Amino acid sequence: MSAPSYIRRHINNLVGDKPFSIRDCLIYGDRNTVDQVFHRLLVEGRIIRVARGVYIKDTASPPSLAEIIEVKVKAFGRSIVAHGSQAARKLNGQGQDKLVFATNGATTSFRVGNRVVHLIRTSVRKMQLGDSPPGLIIRALWHLGKSSCRQATAAGLVERLEHSDKIKLRLSAAIMPQWMRECFACFARMDCLRRDLEALPSG
Repeated sequence: MSAPSYIRRHINNLVGDKPFSIRDCLIYGDRNTVDQVFHRLLVEGRIIRVARGVYIKDTASPPSLAEIIEVKVKAFGRSIVAHGSQAARKLNGQGQDKLVFATNGATTSFRVGNRVVHLIRTSVRKMQLGDSPPGLIIRALWHLGKSSCRQATAAGLVERLEHSDKIKLRLSAAIMPQWMRECFACFARMDCLRRDLEALPSG
């Protein structure tokens, strides 16, 4: 069976309406051959290009921005999480005002429609907890930096956490820089004192 036949069969066998990457088909031939097959499929109306290197079947519904970003990132074997500049917004249930993500790959950017997605190379240490609430808090404070990290800021981010997430945050001290550990330690001591005082009988 020829490369074009394999590629057509691959696309026909895709389940659902999810977008897919042209890189998924590079196992069937060199890049030039694959590009030519995809061009023919586009002309025939069998597939629709939704972003550079990302396509959907002609029968599929338009994918979300998040789905396109996920396909682009996975095609290059990368992982992404909310960047520190956006972490606090996500923690507070707000949408990202900028499409900026931390990644374990090279810093780059790409366009999806009229939006530009930025991927910023970040250490594995900062990405270790993913987009869990403790991970978002750590990256948000790390982005603010030592000079802007205040006990009140830490308290505001922590106070709405579930008890299990507070425990997870406390057990994640090893991945924090020293100044962040000190900030949380001061906040924890203040919080304990406040709760102890609240527990005292009033007269």
